[in-house]
Amino acid sequence: MKRAKWMNRIVVVIIVLGVLGGGYWTGRRYLAARSVPTANFVTDVVRKGDLTVTVSGTGTVAAAEVQDVRAGVAGTVTSVNFREGDQVKAGQVLVSLASDSVVSQVEQARLDLEQAQLRLSDLKNPSDTSVSAAQLKVQQAQLNLQSRQTDVDHLTVTAPISGKISNLPVQAGDDVMNGAILLSIIDDSQMKMVVPVPQISINRVTRGQKTSLYFEALSSSGDPYVDGVVTDIGQQGYLSGKTTVVDVTITLPNNKDLKPGWTGAATLTLSDGSILTVSGPLTPLNKQDVKARAAATVDQIAVAEGDQVTAGQILVKLKSDTLLNQLEQAKNDLQSAQINLDNLKNSATSTDVKTQGLKVQQSQLNLNLRLIDLANLSIPAPVAGLMTFRGVNIGDRIGQNAVIGTVSDLSRMNVTVPVDELDVAKVKPGQKADLTLDALPNRNFRGTVMSIAPQGVSRDGVASFNVTIEIENPQGILPGMTANASILIEKKNGVLMVPAEAVRKIGGKDSVNVLVAGVPQRREVKVGSQNTYEVEIVSGLKEGDVIVLAFTQNGSGPNIMRFGNYPAPPREPTPGTNKRSQTR
Repeated sequence: MKRAKWMNRIVVVIIVLGVLGGGYWTGRRYLAARSVPTANFVTDVVRKGDLTVTVSGTGTVAAAEVQDVRAGVAGTVTSVNFREGDQVKAGQVLVSLASDSVVSQVEQARLDLEQAQLRLSDLKNPSDTSVSAAQLKVQQAQLNLQSRQTDVDHLTVTAPISGKISNLPVQAGDDVMNGAILLSIIDDSQMKMVVPVPQISINRVTRGQKTSLYFEALSSSGDPYVDGVVTDIGQQGYLSGKTTVVDVTITLPNNKDLKPGWTGAATLTLSDGSILTVSGPLTPLNKQDVKARAAATVDQIAVAEGDQVTAGQILVKLKSDTLLNQLEQAKNDLQSAQINLDNLKNSATSTDVKTQGLKVQQSQLNLNLRLIDLANLSIPAPVAGLMTFRGVNIGDRIGQNAVIGTVSDLSRMNVTVPVDELDVAKVKPGQKADLTLDALPNRNFRGTVMSIAPQGVSRDGVASFNVTIEIENPQGILPGMTANASILIEKKNGVLMVPAEAVRKIGGKDSVNVLVAGVPQRREVKVGSQNTYEVEIVSGLKEGDVIVLAFTQNGSGPNIMRFGNYPAPPREPTPGTNKRSQTR
């Protein structure tokens, strides 16, 4: 009995030791397994799809045609037939004026015409006028005619130089003063860039030395370098920050469609062999403002902003009834003076029937002008549209050419959005755009790119260019609303694509990490078009390849996210795969 109890105790001890030993080795294996880091890859799959490239911007909506309505004569406002926000029709009378002087001038002109006609009928006896006085009047009349003809010739405005139209602030119907700027012409066949060079290095820069200029805006479409020549070195230094610098002018040909306002970097090789890199904005080598040379009204504009013109080409046609009437008056004066002189030389009467006939014509012209003034006491709407401004009230005394209101043609609406200099080269007239408006959240609109500003606006060292988009079917849109525009640059169907974050540039070459048998392998690729989210793969991958976007490693410490360079995964356990959504 005692021996049996003893044997039972030995068995129990052996079992307990076995359990403890097994637990120990199991724990060791568990802890060992826990110490092996687990690798997870965030992946995606190379797929075929449609790639859309767009350029976006936000701007304010404006009417394509906005006209100030002006008074043709001075007078007192007797009625105002519109309010701000009213829709009006073309020809609708907006304001009526009263003017005693205009009415009296019409009556006086009628009396003058009647008297001239009576004089023509009753003329019988000549007056005594000396030949010398008559000759002087002929000379004065000739000089006056030449001056009036020059004024009329100035109504046709031609290009003084060849170049590209910019800054076109006027439109048909505008009244302009003598000397007002009608437009500007920039000759961008040659460009210049003024760069600041430290004064301590200026003696090592020479006129005529060649330099290379880099433009980031050209990097996406080809060779970003352009050769230039130092053409001028400033004489006076100035303080820029804490450094005294001198302006150096570099001239370069515009053989790559360079845009004014682009920022370029110039590399100068100094006379001691050292290299200096400086930057500055591009400007046209030649720019000229074209001004009105007579007070008149803009009749026709033969060019648009951005057009290329040649010297002597007709740009703008002005009109002025006043100048034309003055020219006719000058012709009549000369003819009358010459007839008078001829009569005196031939011992004829000083004033004959033909001379008096000219006076009748002059009186008729004067009456016609006064009747135009009388008609101008009623001011009509020049076009149909929305009255966006009212500038007069009943009882106001206003002068000739005073603005009584502004009418906006809402049948055509534009939005102008700024586009970064890196993207503007992709934008072309005629491209379509999708538009949304904050004020009309449930509606989508379409538009067409009409023009791109030929000169950029620089802010904080970055240039942007204004792109004007005409909105199709703009019903419900009002001037001043904010519009978000997405311009369609390019659309490719059925191309290989990967997410943009999958492509890395290593050693100047594009590459993608491909998951092969659970191991990431870097593979060089050739990329094509791309947008913010996706990149076209031209070569290097095939449809269905699994690509690595990111790598996470779980060990005894916290999770670590790595991009680009991936360590070899552990042999066990098998790495998990977390596939990224392929729906875009």
